Amino acid sequence: MKNAQTCTVQGYLREKAYLAVVKEYDAEKGMALCIQRNKFCVGDAVELITPGKTGRRFIAEEIYGTEGESIPSVPHPFMEFYLKVPFEVKAGDIIRGANR
Repeated sequence: MKNAQTCTVQGYLREKAYLAVVKEYDAEKGMALCIQRNKFCVGDAVELITPGKTGRRFIAEEIYGTEGESIPSVPHPFMEFYLKVPFEVKAGDIIRGANR
């Protein structure tokens, strides 16, 4: 019988953070209007989760405020912002943290 409390992996195990949800997508600009759930910054590794598809990883290289100004992070819950995404996304897709 195996002990359910025995850890077989060394190190700290962490769940991936739910960072944002896509509200809409502009295919011409490659920009997704998102609503923030947890803070993340330019340069963070993120993963796009679309129902029925494998998660797609990318680096958050460009983040903009709703007025079009470049911002270094999205620190406020429910903040709306634009994220440059290297592939097409759909409203309702989820962005979560990814391991580097």
